[in-house]
Formats: sequence, C-alpha cells, structure tokens
Amino acid sequence: MNRDIKRNIIEVTIRLIQEGDARPEKITVRDICGAAGVGISQINYHFQTKDNLIAQCIQVMIGDLIGAFSKILSSVSGATAIDTLKRMMLRTLNYLYSNENISRISILSDHQDARQGDNTDQTVDVYLPLVEAVCRERNMSEDPRKMTILTILTLQGIFLRTDVIRASLGIDMRNEAERAKFIDEYLERTFHE
Repeated sequence: MNRDIKRNIIEVTIRLIQEGDARPEKITVRDICGAAGVGISQINYHFQTKDNLIAQCIQVMIGDLIGAFSKILSSVSGATAIDTLKRMMLRTLNYLYSNENISRISILSDHQDARQGDNTDQTVDVYLPLVEAVCRERNMSEDPRKMTILTILTLQGIFLRTDVIRASLGIDMRNEAERAKFIDEYLERTFHE
C-alpha cells in the first residue's frame, strides 16, 4: 500500500513537471497533494521535502531518457564512430538546454549524492561503447572508460557553467551551431590520432 502511494505521488509529480514546462520550482506541495489525492503528511513521510520528491522524479525522468539512448544510437548508425559520438553529444547538449531546469537538478543531484547507478553513471555506460569505437577507429591506447567519464563530466560542467563560459570564452552554448562547433573542437583535441 505505501509503495503504491509513493509510486502514485512520483507519477503525478512527473506529470505535473511535464505539464508545467519543466519548471518544477513552480509546483507546490498542495498541487501535488491535490493531483495525487493524498495529504501533505504522505509527502513528508515518503520524501521528507518537496525538493527530495522533485529530485527523485527528475532522476526517474532522466533515467527513462537514458534508457532511450539505444534508439537514438540506432538512428545514427552507419556513420563513423567519431561522427556518431559527435551526434550523440550534440543531442545530449540539445536535450540539456531544452530542459534546463530538470537537467540542472539531475546533474546537481548526481554530484551532491554521487553513487553507482545514478544518471551520470548510466550516461557513462551508454557512451562507453561509442568512445571505445572511437578509440579503435583512431588507434588510441587511452583507457576508454576514463575518456568517457571525462567527456560526460565535461558536458555537465559546460552546461552548469554556461553563462561563465559565454562571458570568459565568448562561446554561447545556448546556440546550437556554437554547441556543434565546440563539440567538433573538443573531440578533435581529445580524440586525436
């Protein structure tokens, strides 16, 4: 019963986040309680705070997206490994920038409570075969897992520091063309033969 209540609260909150243009800070506990048909005590019992509930919901949402990466990969098959990696990185950054609020919460949650299996770890697992293919394609001897982790952390850092990067480097990462150019330069410098 408690598990069903908790699952219902999460499902309702995810729906509210999606309907609210991915602006979870605008959702109130009363909104959640009303939509889920529960009292505030249930939110407090299962999640302690609204922020904890929102963070768990966003982790589920991003986890579902990460699970769909295999479909994205199949849509770019046939290209060279480096081109596939470029496309995947651009799609990832495009998603982050089109969902800035939930992406920021997901990344910060992973960094504050880093653990195996979190969204960052799952992203590394999805990217790893691509990076391994690039290393083979370019005859590189570097450790692909290490390169994958550094690449994912780079994407996250760039996203979190978007305004600082624009001010200090003159690169507007909110502009897709500039994102694509940055990815090209990053990959050519990182994965040189």
